[in-house]
Amino acid sequence: MKRIFSIVFILTLHLSAQSIFQSDSRSLFVGPKLDVGSSLDLNKIPTQTRFNYSINADEYYVGSGDIFLIKVDRKGPTLKIFNSPVTPAGYIALPDIAGIYVRGKILTEVKKDIVSVLKKKYPDAVVETYLFGLHSINITVLALDKINSKMILNSSNRLFDVYSYLEESLQMDSTGHTLMDRLSLRDVKIVRKNQTTLYDLREFKISYSTDLNPYLQHEDIVYFSFKDSTAHHISVKGAVTNPTSFQFKTGDDLTKALAFSGGVTPNADLNRLIVSRFYENSKIKNITLAFPRDSSFQLEPDDRIYVRTKKQYHIKSSVEIIGEVAFPGEYSIEDGKMRLKGLIELAGGFTEKASLSQAKVLRGEGNYVDKEFERLDVPFMRGMNLIERSYYQLKNREDPRLVNCEFEKLFNEHDESQNILIQAGDIILIPKSSPNIYVSGGVFNPGKVQYQKGWNFEDYIESVGGYSQRAKEGSVKIIRRRTGKWIDAEEEVFLEENDIIFVPMRDEISLYGILREGLAISAQLGTLVLIFLSLK
Repeated sequence: MKRIFSIVFILTLHLSAQSIFQSDSRSLFVGPKLDVGSSLDLNKIPTQTRFNYSINADEYYVGSGDIFLIKVDRKGPTLKIFNSPVTPAGYIALPDIAGIYVRGKILTEVKKDIVSVLKKKYPDAVVETYLFGLHSINITVLALDKINSKMILNSSNRLFDVYSYLEESLQMDSTGHTLMDRLSLRDVKIVRKNQTTLYDLREFKISYSTDLNPYLQHEDIVYFSFKDSTAHHISVKGAVTNPTSFQFKTGDDLTKALAFSGGVTPNADLNRLIVSRFYENSKIKNITLAFPRDSSFQLEPDDRIYVRTKKQYHIKSSVEIIGEVAFPGEYSIEDGKMRLKGLIELAGGFTEKASLSQAKVLRGEGNYVDKEFERLDVPFMRGMNLIERSYYQLKNREDPRLVNCEFEKLFNEHDESQNILIQAGDIILIPKSSPNIYVSGGVFNPGKVQYQKGWNFEDYIESVGGYSQRAKEGSVKIIRRRTGKWIDAEEEVFLEENDIIFVPMRDEISLYGILREGLAISAQLGTLVLIFLSLK
């Protein structure tokens, strides 16, 4: 029999829930619309039927319209289940017993009173009470002359819900802001029965203390003040998650300020927190604090807090190896401690195709600006003197990122003087061996020639057909491929793979050009003679 009653009990819960949830589908906002250059999107406002809150019985005040589900289970087949609403007069009716006054009382106390009264009537019964339906409340929301609106909520709503509903509903203005950006969360007032209480919703957002976010009651007036740009503020900058500035309130301390800024970042130096403080109106003193030692340090109006970072904290130093090593790619290093040989070993060593003669280390971004080179960097080199022309040509050949290091000496001859320290950001280039010599300029067939060990520059020039008619045979240059250095070509100069042999050429002589220059000079001389004769 009790199983049947249990089923009836469950069905009663279900049907009662449906009746309550479908009882009111009105919007929460009634009365005048906002006149602030913003508008409310009423579709975003939750309705009274959405009863999905957890009720804290120690904080909740019972009101007219609340519904209690009461179960009285006596020995034997007797089981009573009934709904008892709180009447407009504030009473809850109980069967066979005089009603008891509950409006304005804490839910925990009301439950105890109901159980106590029913136990007197049915001393052998097990009595259970549940708050099953919530009463509606009407509140007024004010913000100076910008917001004056009525809201219909249910009694499970708290103060922060009002702020959230406004935040979701107020649309942006033409500047991309809403009225919410101007509201202060530190001085939110609730006026209740002529009593005004201040609440700090900004602190609630970090502490989640319900003391700062109370249940609303019927006919409450919620007043939001606007941020005052002239009021005292506290700023927090440096190694914090969200650098911020907030309105100062008496009692603010270091812990609260750091919490408002989202907490410190992992690289924060908690032994060097600097508070800059005004005194005598315009003078400033800096106070060094440590956290958590000084967590309760009391702030004063317009204090500025700077959270310094730890020196050399988790510096992510890396280098990149490109080309002919077993495992090319990026490698983490401890800056100033890794040498070239160790890095190559870390990358698995060179492949068989690696060209050590062309390998190089590049350092820096290559954005060094040479003011003198920029001055000379013109489409034509006319007007430059001999020294300027030489400087222009030299700088045009150089790579400012190139680090002086010869891989062949280090890895073939074991010359440790070439085992340079690697720095963060270095790029190590190990090209594939391509044994050629490039012959360019005043030769009959310029181009690539396969590298031949033991050959000098004359051998390579001869292999491409020899000098052309305009070749400057005494001015041949060898350009080192790895460094870009130009050297005079001599028989004893050893050529390296991929070097360039450059044969300069004489300027082409034009008969027309000679005649034109001669006529111009003759005309100038004739003019001078005429001027001289006219002066006599």
